[in-house]
Amino acid sequence: MGFVAISARAGRRAAVLAAALLTVVLAGCGGGTEQIEPFAPQRMFALGDEISVLTNTAPLGRKYTVNGLDDNGQISCALNTGLNTTLLWTQQMALAYAFVFAECNPLHLRVNAWTFARPGAKAADFAAQYAAANEAAKAGLGALGPTDVMTVLYGANDVLELLPQYLAEPTTDRGNAIVAELNTRGVKLAQELNAIMTHCGPKFIVSTMPLMGFTPYAQQLARDRPTQQIIWWANQFSNAFNSGLRTTMINDGALWGLVELDALINAGMSNPGTYGLNNITQAACDPAKAEMPNCTTNTLVNGASALSWLWASDVWMGWRAHQYLGGYARGRVTGNPFGNGCPIAY
Repeated sequence: MGFVAISARAGRRAAVLAAALLTVVLAGCGGGTEQIEPFAPQRMFALGDEISVLTNTAPLGRKYTVNGLDDNGQISCALNTGLNTTLLWTQQMALAYAFVFAECNPLHLRVNAWTFARPGAKAADFAAQYAAANEAAKAGLGALGPTDVMTVLYGANDVLELLPQYLAEPTTDRGNAIVAELNTRGVKLAQELNAIMTHCGPKFIVSTMPLMGFTPYAQQLARDRPTQQIIWWANQFSNAFNSGLRTTMINDGALWGLVELDALINAGMSNPGTYGLNNITQAACDPAKAEMPNCTTNTLVNGASALSWLWASDVWMGWRAHQYLGGYARGRVTGNPFGNGCPIAY
C-alpha cells in the first residue's frame, strides 16, 4: 500500500515545525516519510504602502526611510554593509533567493522582483496593485501562480486617513466607529487574499501594520492634546485592522506566512536597548532638509542616527525596524512548507 498524502491545513505553528524538520511522517500501511518539496519561487512582487516602496523614478530605489549614500554622495538603493544596511524589509527577504528588484539594480543583473507598493496606498488599493502585478507578470513568464511570492503590507494610511475624524470628534463613540471600520478593512483584505490563495495564486508573506500610536506623529498629537488619549486610540485603530486581517486569513501555513510588525514595534518601544535602539520617540530625518523619500544620512536632525533611531520620519520606520522585519520575513518564506504546487481544494 502506498503512502497516504496529508493535508497542509495544520495550524501555522505546526506547519513551521514541519518545515524545520523537512519531513512529514505519513500514516499508512508500511509507514515511511516524504520530504517536503522546498519552495523555489521564480519571481517576487511587493505590494503595499510607503513601507515597501522603492521609487521607480530617478534616482531609482529611493525609500521612505533613511537613504544611504555611496562614496560619491549619491543615493544608493543597494547599500548592505553589515549592521549599516539600508535595504528595505522586502529587499532583505529577497536575499533569501538572490532576487534583484527592477527598481534597485545598479549592477544590471537579471531582474526577478518588482515593487507595486505605492505612496499613500490603503488596503482598498490591494486589488488594483495585484491586477497591475499580474499584468506585468503576464508580459514576462506568465500570470501569477504558485511559484511566485508576494509581500503584502497595508494599514498605516488607513489609520492616517481616519485618525483626523477622531481628532475632530474625540469621543468614545467616534473612536469605536473608527475601530469597527478599520476592522472591516482588515477583514476585506484577508478575504481578497484568501480568494487568490485558494485559486492557485502566489504564496504570500503578509505583515501586520505598525502600531501607529507609537509614531512621532501620534506622540506629538498626544502632547498637544493630553486629554484625548491619542496614543491609546491610534493603537486601538491599528490593532483593529490587524485583528480583522489575522483572524480572517485561512489557517494554512502552506499558503501564506505572517510577520508581525505590530509586535516588533511594540517590543522595540518596550525594550529599545535589546534591539539596538537609543531613540524611540523622535524622527531621524529633518523635513526642512529633505522630504521623504529623499531623506539621506546627510539630512538628519542634529545627533540623529539612521541605525539606532526607531523612526525615520514622523510616521515611517528606520533601518533597524526594516532589518528585523526583513529577517523575520526571510525566515518565514524559507521556513513555511509552501511547496511549488497548487493547494488542495477548499
